[in-house]
Amino acid sequence: MKKARLWKVLALLFLAISIAFSGCTQTEKPTETAATTPTTQPPEKVEYKIKMTTGSPTGTYYIALTSIASVVSKYNPDIYATAIPGGGSAANARGVGSGEVPISLSTSMVAYFAYTGTGTFEGEKYPKLRAMAPAHPLIVSFIVKADSDMKTIYDLKGKRVAIGEAGSGDAVAAEVVLKEAGIWDDIIKVNVGFSPVVRLLSRTCRSCIDNGGAVY
Repeated sequence: MKKARLWKVLALLFLAISIAFSGCTQTEKPTETAATTPTTQPPEKVEYKIKMTTGSPTGTYYIALTSIASVVSKYNPDIYATAIPGGGSAANARGVGSGEVPISLSTSMVAYFAYTGTGTFEGEKYPKLRAMAPAHPLIVSFIVKADSDMKTIYDLKGKRVAIGEAGSGDAVAAEVVLKEAGIWDDIIKVNVGFSPVVRLLSRTCRSCIDNGGAVY
């Protein structure tokens, strides 16, 4: 009975966070956060201790699950939840699917690949994965500087493309899009996240961002 109540609480909190995210925009710069959260020690008498893997400390997943962990720990005396930096969508799907972590976030595409053993999870299937609630839509965008000579996706051939951190939803989405365009093998992949991408873009004359990646 208590276990069932635990999952109901988590499901409701995920739904609340997803509704909040659906109305958010990305006009503000993410705030730098600590490596783990919350920083206080768990109560002596707590029935459930939950660790949730996320993405990089400056990414959306870390911020979202940090909020969820704080709310869960604050309002349910039986649960102490913490959010820890992780490898992103693919790593999270793999962790939940293998039973290493109880709950996390992943893009629907990556979760589907992990569930069916297809795409980037070819030969690696996790049929026990289950979706609890939607969060926010993933939109893949390619952005270049105003003075760049790159006008179409095919102009990325031969360029260095920062597609996102290895194992992240950004990296998987970039691979799917660029493979569909037929140029995945014609680019130089660089696995970096949001913060390094901004620095790369500011230092280069010809740059492109793919959902948090840069081309230069």
